[in-house]
Amino acid sequence: MRRSMSWWLGVATIAGVTACAGASVAGCGSDETGGGIFSSASTTSTSSSTSSTTGGGMGAAGGEAGAGGGQAGAAGSGGGIAGGGGTGGVMCGATETDCGGICADLQADPAHCGACETDCPSNYVCTAGICTVCPAARIECDNACSDTASDEANCGACGTACLPNQTCQSSQCTDLCPVGQLACGADCADPQVDELNCGSCGNACPPDATCAAGTCTCNAAGKTICADACTNVMTDKDNCGACGTVCNGISAQCTAGACACSGGLAYCGGMCTNTAFDKNNCGACGNACLANQNCLNGTCL
Repeated sequence: MRRSMSWWLGVATIAGVTACAGASVAGCGSDETGGGIFSSASTTSTSSSTSSTTGGGMGAAGGEAGAGGGQAGAAGSGGGIAGGGGTGGVMCGATETDCGGICADLQADPAHCGACETDCPSNYVCTAGICTVCPAARIECDNACSDTASDEANCGACGTACLPNQTCQSSQCTDLCPVGQLACGADCADPQVDELNCGSCGNACPPDATCAAGTCTCNAAGKTICADACTNVMTDKDNCGACGTVCNGISAQCTAGACACSGGLAYCGGMCTNTAFDKNNCGACGNACLANQNCLNGTCL
């Protein structure tokens, strides 16, 4: 039986729809993108509509258009992306202006004086939005005209601040402490009696000592200051007779300011030894026997 061309085209169309329905196979991709499978286009449109909710009205319009097919759904996706822009600038104070991401006070900022793009020249200050040159003998320091010869906050140079007990004279920070006192940090101290600054700034006396005539002195009689502590050099193994003289050895001790040993041993050369048998200290400290001799009962034989 003869079939017309239109009949054959109809059969091919039905077969194509049947093969692609409900499956994602090679050769059907163009139908998914171009509108052949409406369920796929609808999914794309839903995703585009969700993006458009965040991005803006343009995305929403694209999502609605996507309901008609895959191509419209792609437009919806594009609409969602387009609607996602628009990040705000920096948050500036009530008297400030956003100048390219920098909050500036146009009335007082020499880098943005009167307008964001106005940068005052060197040695100018910004006053009421107008660049103004500093008078002679003054320089601009932190948007203020300063006389560095007498300005205690900018003494000699911008940013050089004097201590609270100082003044700026001829560009130099000068102490204001009374005669006989020193400027120690932010305080005036009498180095003759100040236990935290005894004799000089920062020289602190130990807790059990006082400052007298500029010298730290232990409160207890017979004690000496060694390593920032008061100690008795007559009995202290670590400071025996003088600060820093250490008596070595377990049996060593400090007696009357001299290192000595217990158990009949003698303290020789910084250690306790038995002079009765020590070849290097035979009978007495420093008495060494000859190489071919031994020490017996304190005698080299």
